[in-house]
Amino acid sequence: MEKTYSLTAHYDEFQEVKYGGRYSSDILSNGMTLHLGGSLDRHMGRGRGGTWSNGRNRDLSSTSSSGGLPRWSRREICLLSALVFAAGMCVIMGSMLALKYISLDSPLDAQCREDCQRKRSLLRAARFVQANIDPTIQPCQDFYSFACGGWLKRHGIPEDKLSYGIITAIGEHNEEKLQRLLLEPIRRRSPNSAERKVKEFYRSCVNIQRIDKLGSEPMTELLDSCGGWDLVGAPPSAAGWVQEGAPQMPDFDELLYRTQGVYSTAVFFSLTVNVDDKNSSRNAIRIDQEGLTLPERSLYLGQDEDSVKILAAYKALMERLLSMLGAHNATQKSKEIIQLETRLANITVSEYEDQRKDISTMYNRITLRELQHIAPNVRTANTRRKTQKLHLHSGSVGGEVTRRTQGAPGGLMVFSHGSHVIAGAKYPLQQTLFNKGFNNVLLLLDRSLNYGGIGAIIGHELTHGYDDWGGQYDRHGNLKQWWTEESYRKFQKKAECIVKLYDNFTVYNQRVNGRLTLGENIADMGGLKLAYSAYQKWVREHGPERPLPGLKYTHEQLLFIAFAQNWCMKRRSQSIYLQLLTDKHAPEHYRVIGSVSQFDEFSRVFHCPKDSPMNPASKCSVW
Repeated sequence: MEKTYSLTAHYDEFQEVKYGGRYSSDILSNGMTLHLGGSLDRHMGRGRGGTWSNGRNRDLSSTSSSGGLPRWSRREICLLSALVFAAGMCVIMGSMLALKYISLDSPLDAQCREDCQRKRSLLRAARFVQANIDPTIQPCQDFYSFACGGWLKRHGIPEDKLSYGIITAIGEHNEEKLQRLLLEPIRRRSPNSAERKVKEFYRSCVNIQRIDKLGSEPMTELLDSCGGWDLVGAPPSAAGWVQEGAPQMPDFDELLYRTQGVYSTAVFFSLTVNVDDKNSSRNAIRIDQEGLTLPERSLYLGQDEDSVKILAAYKALMERLLSMLGAHNATQKSKEIIQLETRLANITVSEYEDQRKDISTMYNRITLRELQHIAPNVRTANTRRKTQKLHLHSGSVGGEVTRRTQGAPGGLMVFSHGSHVIAGAKYPLQQTLFNKGFNNVLLLLDRSLNYGGIGAIIGHELTHGYDDWGGQYDRHGNLKQWWTEESYRKFQKKAECIVKLYDNFTVYNQRVNGRLTLGENIADMGGLKLAYSAYQKWVREHGPERPLPGLKYTHEQLLFIAFAQNWCMKRRSQSIYLQLLTDKHAPEHYRVIGSVSQFDEFSRVFHCPKDSPMNPASKCSVW
């Protein structure tokens, strides 16, 4: 297996060598050795041949009173000691003054060091970009393989992962930094301190000794409080109690409340509070389909060989998990759960179907009284209540169980969309530090790399407001038809061109779903164009940038290269299968070539001939 890639390890190659202090040695420039606080060893002036005039070496420490060299008087020793002390102090003070003088920053010196730092940073960036490129591939033939081929050749997928890429490595690098921060001593120790809550929560998660000691006890206690796995003695119409003397067992409605309300696990359906689509000034309870553990309904229906394998693996995993948690006859129980989930799959609508893509069709505002009329009694379902409760238990186990804490860590804010997460900070100190990792980023990379990298991602998120989904909301975030009929008809026609473009992409003979990925594809194309236009504006206002050292590419070309290198990624076949089936993002290869091949400016910048793969005669464009 190839060497596992780590962003930190990759950058180690370019780290500076740190040298010791200039005055750290006790050997002075004239070769003398200075011992402070110890004995003084001196060889006084010698005559020719290195001996005294009487031919004998004089030992200054001699105390012979007769027949030897004369003894030094106390006064001479005191004077000599004072002289040496004064000389030593002069040397020390002189060194300190010299160091202070050297450390004084003149504006010119500071500018020189800043320029040197910038040059080193640009050199690292240039090496990183160049190392990822495969120069043997023509950019007009396959721009993704050109921009990412070097990275793909050098790096393998770690054994514990289905996929691995540059963006994964950056995430790991950031996680290492966060881990170091979370393990630092707690400074704000007040009961409502967000810092204390976050750090204590994290430390409880990584306390392996405590976790091993508890074993499955916390989860089995939770299951027992819900009646256990077997529900022994529960009569068909029990209202929540079994025979006298047996443990209390909540009924179906109580279990539903616990899983949905207490443990935040969606079973049978999802129940959330969100902004009302047609009135953003108020919130509404939102109910939607839910209850499948596997990510797509077709995986339960055995439509191909891969889905059959996935379902078998899921059943084996469930059996093992149920056995570990004390369930008897785990094989039968797992079979019953999968049978129920398969029934749910048969009445579930896939995310890429038109019914799910049309927000107006999905929006059905009713009162609670009307809801009770539509679904008067959940317990009248055909499935046995015992199996329903078993599914509730498995949902609690398989879902994400959230332990609620008093108060929310208001100092931490996270805004997310899809696979991109942007985090901010509320406290002034944290915000200052955040503004300072941002200014440093601007200092370390050229603008072309920034605009092509993070700029295209920011533009991507902005474009979501005008894709097939976001375009149905007005400026206030309300679901409203604000387009003219003619404009919306033109939009749909342009969007259909993109659907067909991506429908023609295949991986391992499996087609990309152009309709499922439409919103993300529109955002990719729009984000790249926004980043390119913004960079052109910057150049007009500030002038062209200097070339990156050692690279033959123009900054316009580097912008597109940086965009592509966002998505350098390796995937195993299983990951590709699930991605094409469930992910709203197209495979990374097609995210790149689908965007650049439809952009006229890319063809101009790379001088791509007409009708070459990256410069087709007929192009799709929404924005």
